Amino acid sequence: MSQTPYIIASFALVFIGTAAVIFSSYMAMRRAEKNVENLSRKPGEPK
Repeated sequence: MSQTPYIIASFALVFIGTAAVIFSSYMAMRRAEKNVENLSRKPGEPK
């Protein structure tokens, strides 16, 4: 039995997992930037 489909599937899972980690890291960075922006505003300034 050929193992090629399993090798391709494992590479696909690694690629999808890596993309998910990168995307979630990017979204967390954007959230952190927004929080810093909100915290750095003076209390009287509008949002």
